[in-house]
Amino acid sequence: MRMENVIKPSLTEFIAEHIKDDLHRTILNKRKYISGTFSDECFDTAVSNIYARQNYWHKFPTYCQNINFNFGGKLVLEQASSEYTATYKANIIPQFARSLDLTGGLGIDSISFAAKAESHTYCDVDAYCCERFRENAEMLQLNNISVLQESAEVALANFVHNGERFGIVYIDPSRRNTQQRRALLLKDMQPNVLLLQDALLQVADTLMYKLSPLFDIRRAMGELRSVREVHIVSINNECKELLVVCSSVRNTSIKYVASNINSATEVVETSEFPENAPDDDIAYSMPKNYIYEANSSLMKLGFWADISQKYGMSKLHPNSHLWTDDNYIDDFQGRKFVLQEVVKYNKKAVLAALAGVNKANITCRNFPHSVDVVRKKLQLGDGGDYYIFATTLISGQPAILITKKV
Repeated sequence: MRMENVIKPSLTEFIAEHIKDDLHRTILNKRKYISGTFSDECFDTAVSNIYARQNYWHKFPTYCQNINFNFGGKLVLEQASSEYTATYKANIIPQFARSLDLTGGLGIDSISFAAKAESHTYCDVDAYCCERFRENAEMLQLNNISVLQESAEVALANFVHNGERFGIVYIDPSRRNTQQRRALLLKDMQPNVLLLQDALLQVADTLMYKLSPLFDIRRAMGELRSVREVHIVSINNECKELLVVCSSVRNTSIKYVASNINSATEVVETSEFPENAPDDDIAYSMPKNYIYEANSSLMKLGFWADISQKYGMSKLHPNSHLWTDDNYIDDFQGRKFVLQEVVKYNKKAVLAALAGVNKANITCRNFPHSVDVVRKKLQLGDGGDYYIFATTLISGQPAILITKKV
């Protein structure tokens, strides 16, 4: 598909007019819209931008509102950082004069880095990505950005040769290998950052890798050198990115950060930990007055002992990953519930405890049955004010915790 790099007036009018239309129907009627001044390329660009605004508003609200911002194709949209995580990344480092994005793509990260830097360099091997980003940057009046159409490997080699240095270098290797299959290992991603580590640390005061939230933290720690910080970033309790921050200066300790961004308020909840404490330090207990479920970033981090110690809580079971305490802990990062009753896993006991209510929200943690099986057995609809946790207690017995959200 060929597309225009610049959003022209005729394009903005078309996008605004058809922004809420059935896109499939619009595409079927393509010939109706093509004219001497509105070419196939214009139409394809308009469709791409309508698709972006219909499907990715939650990810790029600021840029979706700007009718002149030119989005790329579907793959670029999927791979791009959200504007929330891009802002988060730019704020990890308090200040820097020069920044470099070696895998530019749509450029959302570059825009955030450029907003803080004196000068920023955007790099991508794809000519269309580079031209589109250049036009977007000019439209946004970001005059401190230079654009390089080069692979990360070539650009990096030139920076090393010229003795250049950046306050922060950012790289987001594609999770697709050269055969366009999903890559699960760093060595199979594009570019292969394991081969570039020496050069990256030569040009960067701070080096930041963006990895999939599914990537194993311990594996990343074992393969990447000079790690200073590890950040797990969620948006609205959905894990989005694993960030590994490295330094050209040798580090004696590593900081682990679990963050959750509320997209409505843009408030960032953050918990920091030094090193993972041994699980021997975890206290266990039967359910108390309150039940706590950690957010997705804390769950991904998996520092169970640290979470217990930080908030002074007890776990229900080594594998249940639910906490309990007699007191309400307001600053806990996650969902909080007041316990109503603990009952056995049978329909009669649960319905009696619910006192005639026939629906509840159900979560299974370390339980032999799935949510669907539990819901079918208890014959409960979904929703309502009650939250049921089907779990295993420290006694080893399965149990149903009937709670209400605080």
